[in-house]
Amino acid sequence: MSALSFEPFALTIQQTAASEGTCVANVYNRLASGEYQAVKDGRRTLVLWESIKARRSKLKPAKFGSAQPRNFRKAEAASA
Repeated sequence: MSALSFEPFALTIQQTAASEGTCVANVYNRLASGEYQAVKDGRRTLVLWESIKARRSKLKPAKFGSAQPRNFRKAEAASA
């Protein structure tokens, strides 16, 4: 039997924090700034999955420098 895979409609604040690798306070800050959209289900606040995906799609790729060790310059100066 195979497991069903689907995208959720929305996540709780705690689930959003866990899926984004951040804290609950950052989720509330992103809600306040408009980065996330949310709905209320009774007393629960649910962050819309589409808004989470939209934020992720706007993130810029990380850039990395050369793979030199951190102490490269110190070693270079010591040998000069």
